[in-house]
Amino acid sequence: MPGLGPDRYLIADNHETGGACLDWVCGVLPGLLDPAGRPDFAAATALAARSSPGAADVLFTPWLRGERSPVDDRHARAGFHNLSLTTGRVDLARAVLEGVAFNNRWLHDAVEHFARRRLDPLRMIGGGAQSDLWCQIHADVMDRTIERVAAPLVANLRGAALFAGLALGSVAPAQVRGLVEVDAVFVPDPARRATYDRLYREFPRLYRAQRGMFSRLNRAPRDG
Repeated sequence: MPGLGPDRYLIADNHETGGACLDWVCGVLPGLLDPAGRPDFAAATALAARSSPGAADVLFTPWLRGERSPVDDRHARAGFHNLSLTTGRVDLARAVLEGVAFNNRWLHDAVEHFARRRLDPLRMIGGGAQSDLWCQIHADVMDRTIERVAAPLVANLRGAALFAGLALGSVAPAQVRGLVEVDAVFVPDPARRATYDRLYREFPRLYRAQRGMFSRLNRAPRDG
């Protein structure tokens, strides 16, 4: 879609659910709600940190409300895969964090294919970016350096202010990057490359294997 100028464009590639997956798992696994009954994200990420990279080979597909990219399928649904009697709460919690990162890698592969170049580093914003663990998981899963912007929760407000500055002519496009502070950088750990590459190969296959079931089980009556 058109970007900030006649020679600039924006590629949009969105999760349907990302941070919402962490919210969901807090309500599903015991002990991850605070005394007021709200999701305790710090407790959830601390639990996930107790599992090793790869979550004991448990895969979570984060399509809790269908998906928009890189496949447009409102019938898709989430799931835990490759569970065993030895799977624990720590593995399920980590699998959710990793599953969102696997989905991001799937999306990012499509973006790089469209852009015809490697995009690295990547900047991370939003509530999930507050977690060092989740930022590192994204770096390791995607094999890309992750830069977390300062105050990631207010990134939208900062963006609105920068747009206003550009529109008023008080900010030049070349200045924008320097006006966004980065407070942490997460570099991929090469020791985890083989683990995450092996698991990621299965990720899109899970969608392809289940899309017929998703359609049959989640098709609304008006769909026939």
